Amino acid sequence: MLPNIILSDIDYALPNDKIAFFPLEDRDQSKLLIYKDNTITDANFVHLADFLDGNCALVFNNSKVIHARLLLQNRFGAHIEVFLLEPVYPTRDIASAFSQTGVVAWKCFIGNAKKFRDAIAFEVKVSRGEGEADITITAEKGDRVGDAFLVTFMWDDETVTFAEWLDAYGKLPLPPYIRRDANAADEVRYQTIYAQQKGSVAAPTAGLHL
Repeated sequence: MLPNIILSDIDYALPNDKIAFFPLEDRDQSKLLIYKDNTITDANFVHLADFLDGNCALVFNNSKVIHARLLLQNRFGAHIEVFLLEPVYPTRDIASAFSQTGVVAWKCFIGNAKKFRDAIAFEVKVSRGEGEADITITAEKGDRVGDAFLVTFMWDDETVTFAEWLDAYGKLPLPPYIRRDANAADEVRYQTIYAQQKGSVAAPTAGLHL
């Protein structure tokens, strides 16, 4: 039986100057911690293969981080953050969920949930080829699901997919300890080089260094 864990026993101060708020330009120059023969050393990710033998296996997560953060305002101006977790309706299949049109429902974390009482409408401009589509999206908070909520999104142009307006309106979900807004460079840098299928709401961190 595991002993009771007291969070204060493993809490520690992490000064801002020890946090990399921006990644290195060269991914493979990130630090790599090595523990071998009871000794701790460090290297860089470019040398990872030097520390692997023939019995090692690398498992790659090729999921792509989506624009999972939606910043909304209710009719009184209160700020509400909706964080997408997983699709629920009309499909739970992550790939199919992005191609849906008209209406979807997702399980979501909600920041400032008490202020999210009535439906919230917001406008999104979606680039489509040489033109643009202006659509209105309505978000409705539903039942609680554990520590999250069911949120239904409905929009007035069924030629626009969920993926299209989410890419246009949502934001990349940087980790909470990265206290800055996502920028254009993060669209590339906060993905692994082998990311293919949309679906992650957070980057597989170690993979960012490969």
